[in-house]
Amino acid sequence: MGNIVGEKFDDFVLNQINARQNLYGKGFGSTQLSPSNLLLLNNRNAWLKLASSVNVVNEFDLEKARQAYLDGDSRSVKELTTLGIQRLKDIGINNTADFLGSQLAQKAVLFNTLSTVTDNNKFAAPRSGVAKTSSLWNASNSYGLGGTDFGLNPAPGLISATIDNQNRGSIRKATIEIKAFNKFQFEMLELVYLRLGFTMMLEWGFDKYIDNNGNLQNVGNTLIEEDFFKSGPTSQLEMLEKIQNKRAEYVGNYDGFFGQVENFDWNFNKNGSYDIKLKLVTLGNVIESIKTKTTAEALSEKKIAELILTLDEKDEDYQSEKKRLEGLKDSSIDNNAGSSPLAQSLFIDVINPRMWDNQNRDFFSWNNLQEDFESSLPTTFEVFKKGIKETEGAIFGGISALFNDTPEKNPLKNLDQYSYYMTFRVLLGRIAKYCVPSIGTEDKIEKQLKLAPIGDNNLCSAFPNQIAFDPKICLIKPILVGIICVNPLKKISLLQVNYLI
Repeated sequence: MGNIVGEKFDDFVLNQINARQNLYGKGFGSTQLSPSNLLLLNNRNAWLKLASSVNVVNEFDLEKARQAYLDGDSRSVKELTTLGIQRLKDIGINNTADFLGSQLAQKAVLFNTLSTVTDNNKFAAPRSGVAKTSSLWNASNSYGLGGTDFGLNPAPGLISATIDNQNRGSIRKATIEIKAFNKFQFEMLELVYLRLGFTMMLEWGFDKYIDNNGNLQNVGNTLIEEDFFKSGPTSQLEMLEKIQNKRAEYVGNYDGFFGQVENFDWNFNKNGSYDIKLKLVTLGNVIESIKTKTTAEALSEKKIAELILTLDEKDEDYQSEKKRLEGLKDSSIDNNAGSSPLAQSLFIDVINPRMWDNQNRDFFSWNNLQEDFESSLPTTFEVFKKGIKETEGAIFGGISALFNDTPEKNPLKNLDQYSYYMTFRVLLGRIAKYCVPSIGTEDKIEKQLKLAPIGDNNLCSAFPNQIAFDPKICLIKPILVGIICVNPLKKISLLQVNYLI
């Protein structure tokens, strides 16, 4: 399914694996294969569909119309054809009214050679037989599409499709091979599919499958018939959600690829046919070019001044808090506060003393770690009196000295700008809020990139005495306990993995 590394398989995939294992295990002992089981094992076929979002727009050539008007040729203005109609006439389609809008794309779906999606969300009858006229276009015959000047040619169709995952599944690329057998077929396919940047829907799967209850089922309609040609606006996220719903509906025997044309190539063969190669890329590639708001109003000095004024001079921590806030004026936190909305939100958190009282599990500061440590010292020394080794007691003494030493002996005293951390969960929330742009329609707006939520059940391994080699990036929040002996392997929630603000 192209899941990003780290994600689990969907439940319907696991259930389908079990159902197939049960099917392939039948035939031994008392378990017998039913006729439907034999049909599935010996006559299961793959299918492939491709549809385009090309729309033939009925627009006038305004420049030609303006020139004809200036020349006083009113007759030419009235008879002037539209751009969309002219493109259809150029390739040999005369009944242009039947091909405007999405009708051309609906009549040129590459499935079972060339098929037509009707207005009632179904495919028209498959092509068959030989055309009895020399008309370039016909809607029902397998032979004769494109005329008979060079003999009877079969209808165009898909040859193959190769899907490759990029960036661990976050982006997928498709290489599609298409065959056309004369000039008209190639020009029609060029008008519909060889369009750089246009979105396409590629679908594939099996014609029959066994459901998770062991019953034989047939694949019915897919998104190309049901949703792709609807006139209402649909965002890419909605389409991806619909693809996932279809995967679940057909329990993994269906997959879809909603992407845009990245490139194409074609060759003209000696026998008059055309080999077309179409390259698609899923819309996930926009992740690499996400544009975010890069500047924000510089509020650093103003916020610091306002917060200092709100401090209570009678508070015993007044002087230390005032000194802390004033010390931020020359730090990277202050300098970067106006660089982006994300940096500004982090700065506002830093200058808020209520964030760092060790009551909020989502925020952590080295400055307040001393109070937590000192509160655990009585228990520590009680245990020490009962026989803990002197070396282990010395560790606690060293930690205590680390917080009580002068700035000259303890460099951490001068690194207030490296003292503020937030959990990984909060960091992802800020990135989603301030960095990821929103897309969608007027009725539904969503984030362009969805970040998986982190909860208490997301764990990582933490080992005894584990430290961060570069605490300026991230650390595991230290947990002070009264006993120095800990479990050999402890599971730490990702909520406790903190990242430097």
